[in-house]
Amino acid sequence: MDKLAPKLIRRANKKNYIAIVIDPIYKVITGDENSADQIAHFCNQFDKVCTELGCAVIYCHHHSKGSQGGKRSMDRVSGSGVFARDPDALLDLTELEVTDSVRTAEENAFVCQKCLEWIRD
Repeated sequence: MDKLAPKLIRRANKKNYIAIVIDPIYKVITGDENSADQIAHFCNQFDKVCTELGCAVIYCHHHSKGSQGGKRSMDRVSGSGVFARDPDALLDLTELEVTDSVRTAEENAFVCQKCLEWIRD
C-alpha cells in the first residue's frame, strides 16, 4: 500500500471521484495482517488517499474462520483489531435465512403499505 497510495493519488487526481474501492484488501496488504502496528501504518495510507483526493476509501476484507453469527461486526474481521477500529464505518454482510413465515410477513407488510398509499391518494 505504501507504493499503491501515491500511484492512486497521482492517477485519480482531478478525477473528482467520491470513492475508491479496493477489493479484496488482502491483495494489497503489506506486512503481517495480525500486527496492530503494521496494520495501523497500512491503514494510514488510506487516510492519506482520502485527504489528498477528498474522497472515501472503501475496502473489502474477509471474516475470520468459523461461525460469525454470534459476534459483533467488528469482531468478525480477520487479522488485527485495527481493521475494526480504524474505519469510520463498518458494513458487514451476512447471509440471512429467509423462512416462509418471514417471507409471508414481508409480503403482507408490502401489500398493506400499497393499500394505505392507494387509500390516501
